[in-house]
Amino acid sequence: MMLFSRRKVAQVNSLQELLRIQEALAAQGIASSAGAGVRPAPWNGGAAWAEVSNGIYSIRFMFTKTTMTGPRICWKPSGGAAERKRGNPMNRADGRAFDELRPVKVTTGFIKFAEGSCLIECGDTKVLCCASVEDKTPPHVPYGEGWVTAEYSMLPRANRERSRRDVAKLKLSPRSAEIQRLVGRSLRAAVDMKKLGERTITIDCDVLQGDGGTRTASVTGGFIALALACKKLAADGVLGASPIRHFVTGISAGIVDDTALLDLQYSEDSRAQVDLNCVMNEA
Repeated sequence: MMLFSRRKVAQVNSLQELLRIQEALAAQGIASSAGAGVRPAPWNGGAAWAEVSNGIYSIRFMFTKTTMTGPRICWKPSGGAAERKRGNPMNRADGRAFDELRPVKVTTGFIKFAEGSCLIECGDTKVLCCASVEDKTPPHVPYGEGWVTAEYSMLPRANRERSRRDVAKLKLSPRSAEIQRLVGRSLRAAVDMKKLGERTITIDCDVLQGDGGTRTASVTGGFIALALACKKLAADGVLGASPIRHFVTGISAGIVDDTALLDLQYSEDSRAQVDLNCVMNEA
């Protein structure tokens, strides 16, 4: 369903013409049972505005007594008095704007013995990421190429209630398997396997404390650990240059109470209508 068009729909000389625009928008599916309507109101500078809303977003037309002042159609989340700074229509538990990240802190070299390591903190989510290098590859890897893989786990008390360790269940949980596949595939895309040579780099992502976004924190922290390990291989003369092709990072987004939010914490993630994990490179 198309919500709104940014092109000018028509010249607006009166409220009657604006009502006809509303009818045209309703034909495109914008009107809803949530209550679409046109509301004229005073506007600074002697102009006026009118609004068509589908209950989630509103389209606002600004016009003077004689004509609409150009194609000035703007997006605006509905919410009235509930709107917060920067158009945020809901109050987030930690006071962030809808498009604001949690504070991110990265401590590199957190583990003494790993070729690359970091502790990444995204708000109250804390993930320890370590990169280990082995001079061998799995059987399926082509001759002369390397491999990057990942493993993911949560400490039993990383969440609000204790969870059983995977080893106690004698199998990897489906959630952990899905997450470590995501992390592994994301990081493999960042490495030139031929430049890596016949080596395997394993990224271990262990969640010390989970408050939403552990997948994407593992991708970001895992890449930092991977890059540090590759830097060490190059510095030690094992590789001629780092095999890293581009940087990789991840972030979550979702829809909570009909509002699009960035970087969901647990209280939002647990009741989200939509939860999306995004991974991208610098290209």
